[in-house]
Amino acid sequence: MIKFKKFLKSCLLITHIISVILLLMFGAIGVFTEIAGPANLVKLLKLLKIPMSYDQCLIAAYVCLAIVILTTIVIKKNREAKKYKY
Repeated sequence: MIKFKKFLKSCLLITHIISVILLLMFGAIGVFTEIAGPANLVKLLKLLKIPMSYDQCLIAAYVCLAIVILTTIVIKKNREAKKYKY
């Protein structure tokens, strides 16, 4: 049981870290899009051979943001529960 909890905590932490990294990447893409425009983003994605459109990038960024928020809440709840354990 203890090994399974450690495994779940590790998976949660890895998911959180990957989501934060992806969110930062999508944030940089968002800044580029605001400066250059969505048409230039599509050209850049085609140049890098990334099969995504502007809308798909936006949806992926929102999903990463939701995952970051949820994993942050779960991690904080877990730490609070550990703090008040008898």
